[in-house]
Parts: sequence; C-alpha cells; structure tokens
Amino acid sequence: MLNFISRRFSTDVNWLRVGVVVMTLTAFLYTAFVVVLGPNPFRDSGDAARAQYDEFLVELEHLVIETDYDRVSAIMDLSIEFHFDPTIVMLVDHYSRLNVDREKLAWSIVKDHEVMTHVALSLIKIESNGNTFAKSNKNAYGLTQLLLPTARDYDSDVTRAQLFDQETNIRIFFMHFERLLEHYEGNLTKVLHGWNRGEGTVDKLLALNIDPANGFSDAIYKVALTNNRMRMSY
Repeated sequence: MLNFISRRFSTDVNWLRVGVVVMTLTAFLYTAFVVVLGPNPFRDSGDAARAQYDEFLVELEHLVIETDYDRVSAIMDLSIEFHFDPTIVMLVDHYSRLNVDREKLAWSIVKDHEVMTHVALSLIKIESNGNTFAKSNKNAYGLTQLLLPTARDYDSDVTRAQLFDQETNIRIFFMHFERLLEHYEGNLTKVLHGWNRGEGTVDKLLALNIDPANGFSDAIYKVALTNNRMRMSY
C-alpha cells in the first residue's frame, strides 16, 4: 500500500500538487505552533537568537512554496515510508544538501545527499522513532538523541530545551556527524560505531584490534534498506 502511494506521489502531477499544498500547510501550522503557541526554546534567549530562529522558519516556508515538484514528492514519499512528520524530513533533506561535500575525503562514501538523507532518517528512526521530545535514561535528547556535552562542542550556548527543537537537533547532528566522518576518513560503519558508543571507546577497541560493532550500524542499514524508495531522481 505504501509503495502504491509512493508511486502515485512520484508520477501523478495532481498528487504532486497535493503534496505541495500539504507541505505548505504543514510548514505554516508548524510555524504557528512553534512561534505563537508552542514551546519555543529561543523565546527567552534574546532578540538575536529568536530573530535567527524566526528567519529559519520563514525560509522553511519559502522552501516548500518555491521548490520543484520532484523534491516535494521525494520529501512526501520519505515522510510516508518512515512515518515521520514531513518537517523532520524537510530539515534532514535541507541539511543533507547543505553539508555533503563530494570533494572531501570524509564524504567519499556518503557522497550523495540522498544517501545521507537515508542514513540520517534511519538513525532518527532507531534513536527516537521521530519523537521530537524523546529523552533517554542517559540524558540524550531529541530526534537524534544528542548528549548535551556533545552538542556544546558545536554550540556552547545550547540548552537542553533547545535540543528538543527539531532544527537545532538536526543541525548539530550534522555538525557532529561530519566531524566523525573526518575522524574516520569517510568510513561510515566506524562513524556509526562512534556515534553510538563514543569515538573514544571505538578508538580504544580498534587499537586493540577488537571489533567495536554492537549491532547499531546493522540496525541503521536495515532501516535504510527497508525504507528505500529505489528512486534517485532529485
């Protein structure tokens, strides 16, 4: 059934138009909730931080309105397949396109933004199942289950509350993921080990010729394959 819906979104112009409308309404409602009604982690962080956050939300709406039908279709497909809020997929798609650098050794394996999008969404599926407000018993927060000390390596002023914000969590995730890619010279499996177990632990195990695998990377790959649209067109 999901494959049928996915094909419809991918091939039928009318469905693509519906996708644009749905994405536009989603962005509008999300903006209204976060900025006006919902918990905005930037509300008490000063005018500059809030202005930056508001500008991002406006940019998000413009992305929905101005983007081409194929990109909207792909976002809607992934939202259906992963059972995620379309805003999550849109943010991952945005940062995947922004961060993937084919010229760097770090991105030698994950050299396509579509691959990175699948990896990131699969990691979110395993870590939080798309729950923006997820919190673990190890004090990991949000969609990608970031630890506050790790997040503060990239944003020294970030708070626990801000890690529950979708954009903040995904943005910092990509910063940390890229650093791990650089550390492990593009080896995606080692990166996933480092993400899950900590690079210090993984490095010690590798130095002792001990396989650091604990099933996490296999779970990520399984989710990615299960939710693979097999359509690389955008």
